[in-house]
Amino acid sequence: MSGGGDRCIVCAKRAYATEILKADEKVFHKTCFRCAHCNNLLKLGSYASLEGKYYCKPHFKQLFALKGNYSEGFGTEKPQEKWAKEKGVAPPSGGGDAAHSSEPVEDGGNQ
Repeated sequence: MSGGGDRCIVCAKRAYATEILKADEKVFHKTCFRCAHCNNLLKLGSYASLEGKYYCKPHFKQLFALKGNYSEGFGTEKPQEKWAKEKGVAPPSGGGDAAHSSEPVEDGGNQ
């Protein structure tokens, strides 16, 4: 550990050797290392990180379980929408729903 030249990425204040905590190669004060959802203090053995945000394990699991994927559960842009923006096309509407919408058309043609 350094002699005090490191700065906490949360508060930008100098973090000295007795108060420093390093996670994902980033420097925190022990009191600044908190869950992005509930603001509880985190410890090195009990956190998960995603896209630069840190979560306690229970909230990381809960947010993932809400939608079953990382992008929607954590409030980030869906991969399909991100791709559509990059390509300058309309985002897909509903994903798997397109296959289901073609079934009634086939049934209607059989009548």
